[in-house]
Amino acid sequence: MKKKIAVFASGWASQILSQYLFGIKKSLDGKLIDTYIFMCYPSWASTEKERHGEFNILRLPHLEDFDAAIVVANGLEFNNEIEFLFNKCRKAGIPSISVGIKTEGLYYVGVDNKIGMKDLCEHLINKHKAKDILFMAGSEDNADSNMRLQVLKETMLEHNLSFDEEKIFYTNWENAKTTAFVDKWCKEGKKLPDAFVCGNDGVAMNVCLALQEHGYSVPKDTIVTGFDNTYDARVFDPSISSVDQNYELLGIESGKLICDLLNGVKREKELEIPCRFFESESCCSSKAEEINILRRDHCRDSYKLKSEDTLLDRKLNKIERMILLGKCYDDIRVNLITALGSEFNYEGDSFHIVLEPSFELSIIHSNMQMRTEGYSTVMQIAFSMEKGFISKSDVFSSRTLIPDHNPDNKEHMYIFIPIHNEDISFGYFVMCDCISRIDSHFLPKYQQRLNIAFERYRQKLGLDELNRRLIEINRIDALTHVKNRMAFETKLQELSAEIQVDKKQKFAIAMFDVNNLKKINDVLGHNAGDTYIINACRLICHTFVHSPVYRIGGDEFLSVLQGADYQNRKKLISNLIFLGLSIVLLITLACSFGEIGEIFAAVGKVGQGENWPFFIIAIVLCL
Repeated sequence: MKKKIAVFASGWASQILSQYLFGIKKSLDGKLIDTYIFMCYPSWASTEKERHGEFNILRLPHLEDFDAAIVVANGLEFNNEIEFLFNKCRKAGIPSISVGIKTEGLYYVGVDNKIGMKDLCEHLINKHKAKDILFMAGSEDNADSNMRLQVLKETMLEHNLSFDEEKIFYTNWENAKTTAFVDKWCKEGKKLPDAFVCGNDGVAMNVCLALQEHGYSVPKDTIVTGFDNTYDARVFDPSISSVDQNYELLGIESGKLICDLLNGVKREKELEIPCRFFESESCCSSKAEEINILRRDHCRDSYKLKSEDTLLDRKLNKIERMILLGKCYDDIRVNLITALGSEFNYEGDSFHIVLEPSFELSIIHSNMQMRTEGYSTVMQIAFSMEKGFISKSDVFSSRTLIPDHNPDNKEHMYIFIPIHNEDISFGYFVMCDCISRIDSHFLPKYQQRLNIAFERYRQKLGLDELNRRLIEINRIDALTHVKNRMAFETKLQELSAEIQVDKKQKFAIAMFDVNNLKKINDVLGHNAGDTYIINACRLICHTFVHSPVYRIGGDEFLSVLQGADYQNRKKLISNLIFLGLSIVLLITLACSFGEIGEIFAAVGKVGQGENWPFFIIAIVLCL
């Protein structure tokens, strides 16, 4: 039987994550194991609600349905969520691996960063005689960043060098925060340190850019080092001296460990692989020649990548435009099929967009409480294509994760990404076998555009519904709740248009005047007059049940008779008069009973005239 493993990861460290997943893919080849990757993009720069919306995807799977799990903990960054996943794995009772962070009850695989960091520090101190070092850390509670800082302190101490605690800056891995710090440092005229040692390559590249803005040259004026040895860092100018964590090998070893555990093979609880330091231009300018070969390859690919980005933007623009064209919720599916067309170069042949039921309900009910925690048991299908075939299903059980999923005899990797607005969950989308696109920022771009499109669509339909209700309210008479004169004017325009198309249109306009309203108001008060009007209207509506009734004046009503009411108009009017005559008899009998009888008698006198049956009927109905 085919097995399933769940992987939980942050997509921001995209280049090392893609290496790790490629490693897993290699080790699982031919093992009949599918990998389900639940990926989010949390950021310290985001609001708490936005992060909550991202982390919600981690709550989607029931781990009891899986055979094993992997938590890429050192990339998820936020300790509460990491501990949530650890507890989830422990509770499920399945073989589980933590990558990068040791925790009770889970197997551990990681990189011995100390070796690579030690080599980096020794290189700076011994070869470049660095004494004044500024550490550009990640976040204060990031285990990897803190370990690298500790190694730096210990190495400097071994060389009888002091480390200034004020030479630590926590970037929270944010580009803007890194740039602002260096910019302020330079503007204040502070002496540059001998070296900026950075928590990762992204921070290192932003330090270089900020220094270049102020006219400084790396490594001539100061040295900058990174960590991870990513592709971007290798082709950067200057290419970044960094530590390669061997994440592909880490993925291979993780996959082997999973296979052994599933096959009942006993393994050690902890596994670490070595990493190594790579000298490059940001500290050793002599490395330029070998780096230039890589840069030339990168330049050749840049035009192709730019063209692909342009095509992707066009497609995302079309998807957003087609979603917004919808006039009701049911248009989403049709418009998505049109938007996606027959080309699925980006999405693959297994692509799904599913939405929360509350997404639709919130359009109709503006006060609808939308889901912010987990996902509903039953989800709605906005678009679903499995192995190239578009599904016609409307709903599916979220526990199955993928609509109309039918496992085959090949290994696949499915990526699940949330769709949301802040902490409000709209749903999620699924792509298959697309790990090559993780390090191109394709997935977060796709996600962000879907987030925007669905939020705008929800707002648009919500406003359309609100406008429809306001128009409806403006066309309803407040007293009788039938349509008013404005609605009748619109009806006249519709009738005129129909006549232009077919001059043999058959309809009748029946007009009703409720007499002696002023006398009723004078004798019995305006409340009685209002009741008189309401019940006169009610009598008309009960008679002409298939035709719209309009109040076009204070005591004037009108009905447009079409269809059955038009065919039976004479009979209906006769029935109306007969009903009036019948009620006159009731009024005559009632006149002999005390105060009520006196009121009826008074009303009867007021109601004398040629249209007295209508008046009498209304009075009786109101009482």
